[in-house]
Amino acid sequence: FLRVAAENDPGRRKEFTPRLTRAMLLIGLPPAAALALLAGWIVKLLFSDLYLPAVLPLRLLIPGALAMGISRLIANDIAGRGRPLLNSYLAGAMLVLNLGLDLLWIPRYGIGGAALASSLCYGAALLVRMVIYCRLSGNRWRDLLIPRRGDPALVREGLRAFLSRPAPGRKETDRAGPGAPAKLP
Repeated sequence: FLRVAAENDPGRRKEFTPRLTRAMLLIGLPPAAALALLAGWIVKLLFSDLYLPAVLPLRLLIPGALAMGISRLIANDIAGRGRPLLNSYLAGAMLVLNLGLDLLWIPRYGIGGAALASSLCYGAALLVRMVIYCRLSGNRWRDLLIPRRGDPALVREGLRAFLSRPAPGRKETDRAGPGAPAKLP
């Protein structure tokens, strides 16, 4: 939000959010796919066979969680462009949609219906936000979702910078000394 609001260069402002959303997809899709594939094994290992009925709702929520993360990035851009009320209107509409789907599907499908309703609403919010964002920014949906050649390098740089930061509550000088992990290049 702050970066978009403060950016004076129209070209950099136009490219900032698409780079972040593409990076988020590159970072988020592999673990999401792995969790979906391994959910039964993970639930059984961590909680026992008694919790295996939670696997389907978990799998149904995974696409929605990824959509929600990307949607939040786009919402911050929209707000940074001076249009935060659009996000509020969308949140109200999604609340109504989610409640309607919950009332329809929970009695029939239980927790799986609730999970599906949530994922559908998060996905719908993402689609609507993408339309709004594209109209405000002049970007196309492909700019947000289709990875480009330099995106993997951007992700690697971001992860490297993140991993080289000191842990919260610790100063860089606290890491020095025998046995301290070496700073990543």
